[in-house]
Amino acid sequence: MPVSSNPKPRTPNPTPFLLFLLSALPRFIGLHWGLPSQSHWYSYHPDERQILEAVSNLNLFQGQFNPHFFNYPTLYIYLVHLGYILGSGLGLTHPAASNPALIWTWMADVLLIGRVITALFGAATVSLVYLIGRDLKGHRIGLIAALMLAFLPGHVQHSHFATVDVPATFFITLSLWSAIHALLLNEQDADDVAATATSANHWRTKQLLLAAFAAGLAAATKYNAGLVVIAPLLALYLGQKHNFWKILAPLMGLAALGFFVGCPYSLLSPKEFWGDGQTNGVAFEILVHPRLGSGNVFQATGNGWWYHLTFNLPFVMTWPLLLIALAGVITLFVPTPHQLAPASDSKTRISAPIVLLLAWTALYFFSLGFSQVRFMRYTLPLVPTLSLFGAMGIAKLMILIAKDSQGATQPSRLSMLITSCLLLIAALGTSNVLFPFITPDPRDQAAQFLATHTSGSTTVGLLTPPWFWTPPLTPQNASRRADVSDAELSQLSSLSPQHYHFMITGFSSATLEQNKPEWFVMSEEEWREEARLHDPQYEAFMQQLAQSYDLKASFKNVPPLALPGRAFVPHDFLYTNPEVRVYQRR
Repeated sequence: MPVSSNPKPRTPNPTPFLLFLLSALPRFIGLHWGLPSQSHWYSYHPDERQILEAVSNLNLFQGQFNPHFFNYPTLYIYLVHLGYILGSGLGLTHPAASNPALIWTWMADVLLIGRVITALFGAATVSLVYLIGRDLKGHRIGLIAALMLAFLPGHVQHSHFATVDVPATFFITLSLWSAIHALLLNEQDADDVAATATSANHWRTKQLLLAAFAAGLAAATKYNAGLVVIAPLLALYLGQKHNFWKILAPLMGLAALGFFVGCPYSLLSPKEFWGDGQTNGVAFEILVHPRLGSGNVFQATGNGWWYHLTFNLPFVMTWPLLLIALAGVITLFVPTPHQLAPASDSKTRISAPIVLLLAWTALYFFSLGFSQVRFMRYTLPLVPTLSLFGAMGIAKLMILIAKDSQGATQPSRLSMLITSCLLLIAALGTSNVLFPFITPDPRDQAAQFLATHTSGSTTVGLLTPPWFWTPPLTPQNASRRADVSDAELSQLSSLSPQHYHFMITGFSSATLEQNKPEWFVMSEEEWREEARLHDPQYEAFMQQLAQSYDLKASFKNVPPLALPGRAFVPHDFLYTNPEVRVYQRR
């Protein structure tokens, strides 16, 4: 923002940095969870494998910049590759392994670096939320909003993965912050702006262009994150309507430039970028995948908006924080009695920056409801603004209900109590999602149990070929999730330290009885949706399994202080904590 020629010296504000450190702590706890190891060569998180394969196609020193994978945009993929080069140069990675059986060391290094990058983006988003809240409503609002986001369970969980959702949320928040800065100058009194009109307009335009460029980077991280371009567009319309058409072209040009910087092969290889529209490319990701859904994971889940609002968001935020955020949105439309409102909140109209935040939140939430793919992580771009609305809601409610006998407001004690309770609930939810990161994974526990209860080669039945949800009975995953050849199963068996002989049954009772494996192992990700949908084939299979097998062990990490209502969780939570059952034939 323009300043006078003789500005007063300012003391550096350490709050953003301190918030960054505080929020980094839960995001770095358990960062090694599920990484490739000698017992399983692939990550326990399925989407990390796609990032890994894309990074493996890059080589900065040989000029290989095309990842040949465009279901995701490529900015994050490039950042992971550059991070790996930096880590290698600093001696933080394993030496290159010539033995194919040690390729997992490279995979683990790449993914760990990717996770560090994600965690840093997650912590930086918290600092940005503080800055937005501070600039809009003051230090206290910014601090409350940032602390909420710092301990939101869903955001903390996904800050542990080498995936695109948390980095995209960072660039979205950066775009919002810059767009809001362009609007805030328009709300200053003329006496407060010790700069010429020309320099003020130049500063506004600069902020708008920065917001547009950040929106392009957001789209280059995750395609639908590009919707945040509404922020600079709306800021331009609300703040500089007289210059709208003059600035529109360079603004959209900067947004496009941001996207092309992060995803250059959208121009350099447009056909490959577009893809076949069936399994790969931007066409599949934007036009086909949302319509097809994700198998039966979200089948019969009803209205998309209602599903996200009443199922996904409560797990991302916890119910109390979600409700206070929704209350905050409502209170924005409730005029504050003039005699109760502090000077900074004396206006009854909704300010332009708040309109911008509401518009982004409404647009993104509206877009989510049309998709048949409804993972919890898709709601993460909403949580920065919801955290801000929650903090504003607390302050507004205190203005309305807390006053002393003389009619002056006295919100501090009550707001502190409410904020502390909300943060305690959020921290408890975060402890729940962190617990699987710091305890042995159920898959590892099941593999160890089977290894200690079998001797020599034995037959093990599986619903599907070895995959990320399968206990590491063999270090190699199958090439695909179904219909693998007998030769591939034999190869997987030969890699198994215990030389298990695998039998794939699906939900076929006849196949189970025909093959009669000595042991049977199944993961929650394989059966949960069939159980929810009361699939007849699944129910018949489970009846046959109960008749012929005994349940010897069941593994799932249950936190000691679990929030209520966690019996059925979003699919995202199963990545880190699936129940694994081990049966033995009678």
